Amino acid sequence: MSKGSTVKSKVGRPRSAGATGSGDPRHDVLAAAGKLFFTKGVAATSMAEIAAAAGLQPPSLYYWFRNKTAILGALVAEANRVPLGMVADVNQAGGPAGARLWTIICLDVVALSALPFDINEVHRMVDDGSPEAATYWAERQQLIREVEAIVAEGVTSGEFRPVDPRLTALSVLASDEGSQNWHRPAGGAGAAPGDDGAAAYTPHQIGEHLADLTLRGLLTRPSGLDSIRARAQRSDLLQQIAVTETQSAVVSTDIR
Repeated sequence: MSKGSTVKSKVGRPRSAGATGSGDPRHDVLAAAGKLFFTKGVAATSMAEIAAAAGLQPPSLYYWFRNKTAILGALVAEANRVPLGMVADVNQAGGPAGARLWTIICLDVVALSALPFDINEVHRMVDDGSPEAATYWAERQQLIREVEAIVAEGVTSGEFRPVDPRLTALSVLASDEGSQNWHRPAGGAGAAPGDDGAAAYTPHQIGEHLADLTLRGLLTRPSGLDSIRARAQRSDLLQQIAVTETQSAVVSTDIR
C-alpha cells in the first residue's frame, strides 16, 4: 500500500430504487424481519419479503445474511441473553430461592412478551446445525441450568418440596414461553381471533400469576407465599417492569 493511501470501509450492496433506510442495512433488515415475523410468523415470511421491506434488492439481502436462519439467529440472540442477564442480576441481589425464582418468572414473562416473534415457533425452526442455532441452544441450556440451580438450592434448604430440579426448571420456562404464545398483541401472528380475555391481561399480571402458581406448588409451606411475593415486589428489578412494558411496543416495531 502506497504512502498516504486510505483503506475504504466495506460498502454494502445497492438498495432498491427509491428506497430509504437508516444508513445501516443490517439494522434495516433486522427491523423489517421483526415486523414481518410479528405479523405473518417466521415460517410464512420469505427472504424476498424481508428484502422488499428493508428496501434492498433481493441479492443484496444475501450480502448481509445468507439465509432466514441467520436473520432469525441475530434476532433471537436477545431471547436467551436478556433472561440470562436477569437471572444474574437476581442472584447478585440475593435472597431466598423462592423470592428469586418468583422474580425471575415475572421478569421472564415480561421479556418474552416484548419479542416480535413467537418463541415457540423459533424453537421449531432454529435447529438446522448452523452456528446461530448452536449458539442459541447453548445459551438456552445455560438458562435452564441457572434456573435448575435455584430450584435445587430451594430443595436443599427445605424451602421447596423434594422435586426434580431439572424437570422443574424445564417446566417453569415452558410455562413462561407458553404464555407468550397465547398472549399475542393484536395484529401479531398467532393471536387468537376474538380472544378478548387474553388481551385483557398485561405481561406483568401474567408473570405474577404464573409466579404465584409455581411457588404455591413448590413451597414446603405454601402459606409463606404472601411474604415471598411482597419481598420480591420490593426489589428494584421488579420496579423496572412498568418501564419494560411501556417499551414493548417499541421493541416490536424496531429491532435495535
